[in-house]
Amino acid sequence: MLKHYIEFYYPDFSNYRISEQEFKDENFEIPKDVFAYRHFSRNEIIAEDGEILIGTKKNFSSFTYIGGTVYTQAEVSLIEPSLKLPIFVHESIKLIKTSTGDWRIFNDGDIIINQQK
Repeated sequence: MLKHYIEFYYPDFSNYRISEQEFKDENFEIPKDVFAYRHFSRNEIIAEDGEILIGTKKNFSSFTYIGGTVYTQAEVSLIEPSLKLPIFVHESIKLIKTSTGDWRIFNDGDIIINQQK
């Protein structure tokens, strides 16, 4: 059976940590301290012996960020010249400074909401 989940991203010491929960409807609550989330699907099958077999995550949605500001690479270089950014092939790639102060690539389709749901 194909099930749908939501993946929540939290700040962490090394980078971020993820929690996930089954997605049942649009009225989900965003946990405290989450800076982003996205949806995905995966197959789950109950075997004859009752064991639940879980498939690979697939059909990822774009990210929804809770707050944050989007910048071009040139803007980031001016704002934070000491930040060591990887050199991207395309200068059109944008970055987001998340509500927690971390930098991530901001892809086409990603969105920012200003308040938690």
